[in-house]
Amino acid sequence: MRTLYLHIGHGKTGSSWLQSCFTLSRDRLESAGINYLPGKFDKQAAVGKVTPGNGQLLIDALDNRRAARRMAANLRDGNALFSSELLANQIADRLDSGTLKALMDHLGFEALSVLLFIRDPLEHLASHYQQVVKRAGETKSLQDWAKRYDTPERCATALSAIQTASFAKTTVWNYSRERAVIGQRAADWLGVANDLLVQPARPVVNRSLTADELGLQLAFNRHFGRCGPLISDPLSENL
Repeated sequence: MRTLYLHIGHGKTGSSWLQSCFTLSRDRLESAGINYLPGKFDKQAAVGKVTPGNGQLLIDALDNRRAARRMAANLRDGNALFSSELLANQIADRLDSGTLKALMDHLGFEALSVLLFIRDPLEHLASHYQQVVKRAGETKSLQDWAKRYDTPERCATALSAIQTASFAKTTVWNYSRERAVIGQRAADWLGVANDLLVQPARPVVNRSLTADELGLQLAFNRHFGRCGPLISDPLSENL
């Protein structure tokens, strides 16, 4: 059965590290019958830098017929894999509206298999706050920002939508307990050997900031606006 594999995150659960694995293992995955289409940030992924994966290709195909035709031309026979934490926020709407099923039918996929890593909420809240400071230019304190934290609710909505689709299957792991073996969990989900996925040279991609680094980025955000690439990226990627 031809299957569409979606790794949907969520954020701060090792997504960039897994996307490095998928990028480095593209030829191996293809030999196993799984297409991981090249994305815009493959060069960064190959060296263990922060990336959004190749999921934007799928989002574009859902929104644009020309992109859907281009994807159909690029996909070889067999299964396909897309990875992006952005998909965790969008999959419920796409399933409810029928657009994802319509695209699957257009591309010839019969089944949907979804991988979701969740994380203990308090641990994830702290990590996600760091991420919005680094990436979105957040200037609020953790206490103020936490009032709008809703990742568990959004994940529950996505899971509910997937579970009601007869053609879909969901695999969920708790990253807080499985972080040392997420590569193995992903390989098991894809049905490939554990040693098929090539791991990036960096054992940690997109590491957390220290308290002092976080304070420095907050100060820069308040004075200059969104400027994570100036402060956080060099710190996270080079130290």
